[in-house]
Amino acid sequence: MAADVQISVVDYGVGNLGSVMNMLRRIRVSAALVSTPEEVGSARRILLPGVGKFDRGMEGLEQRGLDAAIQEAALGGRPVLGICLGMQLLTKRSEEGQRTGLGLVDVETVRLDDHEGSVTVPHMGWGWVRPVAAHPVLDGLDFPARFYFAHSFAVPADGAATTLAVSRHGSFLSSVIGRENVLGAQFHPEKSHVFGMQFLERFGSWEP
Repeated sequence: MAADVQISVVDYGVGNLGSVMNMLRRIRVSAALVSTPEEVGSARRILLPGVGKFDRGMEGLEQRGLDAAIQEAALGGRPVLGICLGMQLLTKRSEEGQRTGLGLVDVETVRLDDHEGSVTVPHMGWGWVRPVAAHPVLDGLDFPARFYFAHSFAVPADGAATTLAVSRHGSFLSSVIGRENVLGAQFHPEKSHVFGMQFLERFGSWEP
């Protein structure tokens, strides 16, 4: 992997690769698509995108040997960011599927509650994000910030130390989670205009 590549975007057969790469080019963050364990192993920063179902996402990673490569890179201190499904794959497991997740963040993904029909599931559209803990990628963003969401599952906002920012859709959910060098965003920064640009720019220079 070229030394000047700031973010390596993982291609595992599931995801919105085109829009992610377009946004990174727009904000002039050098990026490359990676699809082998060797490429992940030499990446400076790893971005795991995702749209779709949990089990299909894990299957795509496992079939390519990317699950172990991402885990090894994360344990070695490399910055890792998962977005939308990619964030959910960072967790231990999801109510959506049967497979075990990457387990890089010690939480579980659960189905969104429609609160007896008072909110719609899936949650699709803009939502406010409020930080509840300091983090270098969140520090300096222009809050209050609105990001674009499209999901039916989420990590609860239950006061766990891994919750870095929250949003509300009926009840509070974790819109950003993380520990040490691993970060997850439930929203789509690549579809979130100026706030998404700020978020990805901050990740592109993050040195845990």
